[in-house]
Amino acid sequence: MPPLRATLSQNPPLRDQAYSALKDAILSGRFAPGDHLVELEIAQSLGLSRSPVREAFRRLEQEGYLCVTRTGVVVQQISLKDIESVYYVRQRLEGMASALAAICATDEDIAQLRQSIKVMEVALKEKNQKKVVRAGNDFHALLYSVSDNKYLIDLLNVTYEKIRHFRTVNITVHDRGREAVEEHRAVVEAIARHDAVKADRYSQEHVQNSWAHTKRALEKSANEKN
Repeated sequence: MPPLRATLSQNPPLRDQAYSALKDAILSGRFAPGDHLVELEIAQSLGLSRSPVREAFRRLEQEGYLCVTRTGVVVQQISLKDIESVYYVRQRLEGMASALAAICATDEDIAQLRQSIKVMEVALKEKNQKKVVRAGNDFHALLYSVSDNKYLIDLLNVTYEKIRHFRTVNITVHDRGREAVEEHRAVVEAIARHDAVKADRYSQEHVQNSWAHTKRALEKSANEKN
């Protein structure tokens, strides 16, 4: 029997490449809610046939990023209720992850979490919006990994991707950056003390504050458009 590795393609299937490219474009805000996506145009821009793009459309529709209407495929509109629901789920899950992290974090884990906060502080001093967002994303990804619970991490990653999507809609985070850093620090220091109760509480408070900021930003944006 030949080695299985030799039979595997070195590149992801075309449908996965199309899926990743489209999802990145949606999460980054390149494709905004309400935008119409034309299968042929997307295929040509990616240098692919229409079949993998069609499969990517179906997958993104199942995940709630696209919807099929009478006029074609559209990037899903986001309601305030949708965002509130996702933040509610994230609040509970992230609190749980922080509590687990407090139980099982090593000294190396804690050092990495503290370093992640320093990276965000540097980005804030530089007033670099993209770096601030990236540092925040990296902090949460690291926090989730320290929880050492694969199923919880998978749920949190899906939830946090939804949050990334919402943040592309007229929301800036720099004016909340300093607060977020201090909230991250409170969570990490609770983890360092192996205080699961406070790690859970501080993490849930952080998500509550993030939701309050997001809600205000969305309402302000809606009022300015009216």
